[in-house]
Amino acid sequence: MTPALLAEIAGLAPETVARRAEAEGWVPPPKAGTAQQRQQKIALMLDEMVADVEAVKKSKRTGAYDKTRIDALSARMRMLEKLSEISETRQARQEEEEKTDAEIAATLRRIDERIVALAHDFARELVRDGVRVGEGAAADRE
Repeated sequence: MTPALLAEIAGLAPETVARRAEAEGWVPPPKAGTAQQRQQKIALMLDEMVADVEAVKKSKRTGAYDKTRIDALSARMRMLEKLSEISETRQARQEEEEKTDAEIAATLRRIDERIVALAHDFARELVRDGVRVGEGAAADRE
């Protein structure tokens, strides 16, 4: 959320929102790039939710709770739960892909080592049998 977007939503001048943000020391939440940053952002949103839940009080006039605010908090909570699940699933999938990539790399390394070993064995056989380089090609031409 940028000051310009907040200003547009609130119907204020961007400079007004920017001055207020600076005066109140607003800190932008971390960008949700890495798994850790996403978890941090979700944790910040949960902290905000706790403050919002604590702010819900009975109306002094009617003695009832603000149902609209409670419904909004409930919807936000479901959204945060879903975001947390998605983030955990994404992180697990990424860890699985990294594990799979490591397994593939190990398999390719073993294949490469085997190819080199076979080439060495074949070269030793050629030397043992007294075959000279180019000898087989010359014999084929005759």
